[in-house]
Amino acid sequence: MKKVLFFIFVILFSVGIYLAWNVLLEKALELKLVTSANDLLLKLFALLGVFSILVLFQGVISSYKKRQLKRILQKIDAMNGFEFEEYSKIFFTSKGFEVTITQKSGDYGADLIVEKDGVKWAVQAKRYSHKVSPKAIQEVVSSKAYYACEKACVITNSYFTQAAQKLAQANEVLLIDRDEWVRFLNEKR
Repeated sequence: MKKVLFFIFVILFSVGIYLAWNVLLEKALELKLVTSANDLLLKLFALLGVFSILVLFQGVISSYKKRQLKRILQKIDAMNGFEFEEYSKIFFTSKGFEVTITQKSGDYGADLIVEKDGVKWAVQAKRYSHKVSPKAIQEVVSSKAYYACEKACVITNSYFTQAAQKLAQANEVLLIDRDEWVRFLNEKR
């Protein structure tokens, strides 16, 4: 989409230059900014060159950011469950939450307990290579009472099955999936 918009912009820019050429030449000669049409053309080409370099530079930076994001997501995908819990802690901390990681085993369905503005959340962190099933929703819902939390959330590096989404909606569980991670990582950079 960006390439199409860029192409349309270049065409409009070129047409604009063509239509404005006579007016520019007349005014430039009148104001003695240039001495000839060739002088004006040279200056316009210099401006076009600078513009092209800026566009190229922006493209290189954009490509670099996409590759960097892909590498970060690959690192997240390669984490084990405990590493993902630690990384999820960073996510919530950056959003202004106070975060406590529960014990590694026997956590009663919550990996993190997060709190912000007096609202306590039970969070289940799932680092999966496949979609998260309703089981994760059931676990975090059951952990709410144990940890005296008002809200529940499941965070994953993947996505959720339709059944998990329906169950989460019925139980008012917030779902944070891979797309939300991408938005978060883009905000960090």
